[in-house]
Amino acid sequence: MMPIASCLKFATAALCLMTSCAFAGDIYKWTDENGNVHYEDRPIAGSQRVDIASRPTNPNAIRERRSKLQAAPAEAPVDEAAPAAETPRLTRAERARQRQERAEQCADARERLQRHAVARRMYRVDENGERVYLDDAEIAAARDRAEQKVAEYCAS
Repeated sequence: MMPIASCLKFATAALCLMTSCAFAGDIYKWTDENGNVHYEDRPIAGSQRVDIASRPTNPNAIRERRSKLQAAPAEAPVDEAAPAAETPRLTRAERARQRQERAEQCADARERLQRHAVARRMYRVDENGERVYLDDAEIAAARDRAEQKVAEYCAS
């Protein structure tokens, strides 16, 4: 006969296993008569199973990306076509306002990049307000755009 503590441990372990299996289910995609795409956790008539690839975040890759962004050239590109004489002079207040806007844009770009770096699944909202989940190539492109924005707004 098993002691009560052992029975409780066994029951708890069995319960944890059963609940973890419930969350590891498949995702099914189907389109309604209006052309709207829907995702379900159970198959219905006309649905297709969606292969979802997930991988753990690589902290070394994130550190490497962050160091590359911080080591980006500090100078903004100069427009060689515009003569210096035609460039209007800005007041101190205007320059301060531009620096403040740029700092806000930089903070927003860094925050977006950080969210992209840790996101397991990403989506966009279509014209009908429905979530459309991105595939691996679209996620990589979104991360690249976020890195470009950080390089653009945070280089000073």
